[in-house]
Amino acid sequence: MRLVIDPGHGAPDSGTVHNGIVEKDLTLELGFQLEDVILKTRWFYDVKMTRRVDRNLRNAEAGKIAHDHQADLVISIHVNGVVNPQARGLEVYHLSGDVVGREVADAICRAAPAPLRHPTRTVGKAAIGEEPHLRNIRAVLTPMPRPSVLVEVGFCSNPQDAAALKSDVVQRGIVAAMLCGALEAQRRMGMNGKG
Repeated sequence: MRLVIDPGHGAPDSGTVHNGIVEKDLTLELGFQLEDVILKTRWFYDVKMTRRVDRNLRNAEAGKIAHDHQADLVISIHVNGVVNPQARGLEVYHLSGDVVGREVADAICRAAPAPLRHPTRTVGKAAIGEEPHLRNIRAVLTPMPRPSVLVEVGFCSNPQDAAALKSDVVQRGIVAAMLCGALEAQRRMGMNGKG
């Protein structure tokens, strides 16, 4: 199975910045952590990151990398930040009609670390609607091969989520949840992981 990890944003686009968290830096760090776990476990045939440095890719560029790599699954990593500091929790989005993407999203949500679980937010969601954030999510996922998911690991604009996102233990939990999603994709597609 070929997995592509897409850490969101990158210079000059910092993404959201709140409570000492810079989205572009955290997404890259989580991407490296996920890649490291996958390489150590050898559960997948191949893993590729769309970026390894502080550099922004256009959505089409990231999509081309994933297509060129013949990705069986794409996990795009992002951090939420909104005006309302009460909003919190990990969210995972997939495109409407992406059945395996929906299953991957649900698996990530089920495995999310407790500090980032929220009863109404931590569920797999189709990116349907015209709200600006949903249009942005579709813009990231549309150029990608299917299945693909976009993981909003938490709201750095919320003090509790921000504190959790800074924790090494919670970061490992986020990585473990994304790995659970990748394993679900592997199971659903009937792959043994090595090809």
